[in-house]
Amino acid sequence: MPAPFQQRIALFGDQPIMLAGLNALVGAVPGATIIGVPLAMFDAVEFIRSQSPEVAIICIGTLRPAGLAFVRRILGVSPLILILLVCDDRDARSIKAAFQLGIAGYLLNGASNDRLLQALRAVRGGGLYLDGGLALSVRELRRPIGSMESRLDNPDDELSEREIQVLRLVVSSNSNKSIADQTGLSVRSVETYRFRACRKLGLSSRGDIMRYGSDRGWTLFD
Repeated sequence: MPAPFQQRIALFGDQPIMLAGLNALVGAVPGATIIGVPLAMFDAVEFIRSQSPEVAIICIGTLRPAGLAFVRRILGVSPLILILLVCDDRDARSIKAAFQLGIAGYLLNGASNDRLLQALRAVRGGGLYLDGGLALSVRELRRPIGSMESRLDNPDDELSEREIQVLRLVVSSNSNKSIADQTGLSVRSVETYRFRACRKLGLSSRGDIMRYGSDRGWTLFD
């Protein structure tokens, strides 16, 4: 039987009792290593910047406005981190906004241990997880490619100039190495901008990017 893949996980929240329970539960998962449980939420961004965990489980009360701003800050310093939110908020619009920012999983506070472990497995495996108790489906989180234009006018979900630049160059049939040469970025930075943009937009393949570019009028020779 193959050994479980290793991932470093950080826990954040303002409820010490809940964090202690999560620490015990998640710490027993094969391949999961808890690297920190900062009690102060304002310590989280610097902790993630310095420790670079692969996964963050974040326990918050509500999403708007502070919760979404916190998620944005986390992804700003660690674009590839996998975030599982444990939250009381049931507002569909706020939850969609969190996924559009780039979280990987959303679980309602008070969920059973089994559901938390199920969510963690999905997130660690690169999938999406949405609590089954919500009046929302994973399909609804993935916007149709042809309807993405309006989202770019929303400051909450705006792509950065770099993300747009990288996507346009992908549409022009450039490799990551070619994009790096043209922009002065490292190949790793190009991969990060591309990954982050695709995660915000719900794109999962080069074909999705090409269709998205076509919908916006981008051409191979832009």
